[in-house]
Amino acid sequence: MNVSRYLKLVAATLAVALIVPTASSALGQAVGTEQFLAASEAAFEEAPISTPTDTSDFQFVDDFTLPTTSNTSVIEDRWVRPTQAQTRGNRNDAVRVANRSRRSARTPYMIGDSPGEEYDMFGPHSNGLTVDGLDMLSVNHPALTGNRFNASEAGSFLPTDRVFFSYRHLHNASGTNFFGNVDTVDIERFLIGFEKTALDGRVSAELRIPLLLQLDSDLSGDKLLSGDRSGEFGNMSVTLKALIAARRKFALGAGLAVNIPTAEDLTVRQTVDTPLVIDPGAGVTGLADFSINGQFQNDTTSLIPYLAWLFKPTDRFFQQGFLQIDVPLNSSDASLDVDGVILPDSDYDTLDITNSQTGNIELQTLLRLNMGFGYWLKQGRKNGQATGLAALMEVHYTTDLGDGSAFEMPLGSLNDPSATLPDIPLTARAGTGDADFDVVNLSSGLALDLGGCVITNGVIVPISDDRYFDFEYNLQINKRF
Repeated sequence: MNVSRYLKLVAATLAVALIVPTASSALGQAVGTEQFLAASEAAFEEAPISTPTDTSDFQFVDDFTLPTTSNTSVIEDRWVRPTQAQTRGNRNDAVRVANRSRRSARTPYMIGDSPGEEYDMFGPHSNGLTVDGLDMLSVNHPALTGNRFNASEAGSFLPTDRVFFSYRHLHNASGTNFFGNVDTVDIERFLIGFEKTALDGRVSAELRIPLLLQLDSDLSGDKLLSGDRSGEFGNMSVTLKALIAARRKFALGAGLAVNIPTAEDLTVRQTVDTPLVIDPGAGVTGLADFSINGQFQNDTTSLIPYLAWLFKPTDRFFQQGFLQIDVPLNSSDASLDVDGVILPDSDYDTLDITNSQTGNIELQTLLRLNMGFGYWLKQGRKNGQATGLAALMEVHYTTDLGDGSAFEMPLGSLNDPSATLPDIPLTARAGTGDADFDVVNLSSGLALDLGGCVITNGVIVPISDDRYFDFEYNLQINKRF
């Protein structure tokens, strides 16, 4: 492991180690969910019961009726405090009310950014198929490392009963370079999700199904030239989530997701007989007459543990975030056949290429840190449910923690008989390999809480040199039940 990756791993470990103790020492020791609910019930059972005569002295939040002068925090109020009338019921009723109220806590879902690793459209570290040394072929496709999981997309630290939908437009996020004919392609991503709680709302299971309109995964013939898009499935994911601890102004959750390789495999098949640029810097041109046939499987399953938290010091301001590590469990098979002749001009000898090779692509382990900040611009109540409008600002950081392995196949070398010009080695490669990268994206948007439904609009822009889209737009709809 090189120094930079070692430092990143140390930073990730420190981040995990500092989040919990820092919050706990600042806000009081966090307690388990079961003890937290039980203690809250007992406290309210002992509280005197009175009937208010002036509702202006009370604030109404979900299922609660609370004095506005109470020192109790917003998070605790919204999660665990039943109405005074409800405390007269039995203990189980109070628990159910507390859990239902906690599940409807009013914190908007995060915007997030796109789950992907690709960041260099046609460069030497592209996640697609390239031929180094020759401006001949480059295919940047999500099938090669682009279908990763991001917990922050429409994410919440809190187990919730909900169905949700997320649409993302990624501008200039994919494309092809075929003999200098560059075609960039947008990606439209549609995510359908379902989450259901259990154990009185302490844990939940979540299913995510992505549908994509993207560069066709079968790039044969004219499809490679035109950059055609097609509708395809992405990688499905299943997540188990739990609320670990909660205090008045801070809550901590954790999850474990499995990213399942249900997306399409990638096929690149083309017969080449066209002028090409061998070395754009030297302006050397020639003709190529050969065929290429590549098959790249989507076989990799990933395991993604993460921590999620919420800090809410006031009734309006909140900070939430996710820290996740994406660990690939296996590699994906790859094969490539190239057969033909490159006929350069007089400066270089003719190069016969006949090579066939099988191998694999190992994805890199990724660290993601997603930090979200929000402020309620407006809060109210309609038809017995809390409503509001919140402004959101988020920072998303993605980096590699370990070396991956790209598929590579040597194609030979163009040689100058006079030894005046340098040789041009040709190598076909697929995947990012051990590329070292740091991607930083900024998100901003608005979340409209209509009570049982939250609608979020957001825009994401890259601010780092490493990037994989020009900009991104996101629309989310989360429906609680």
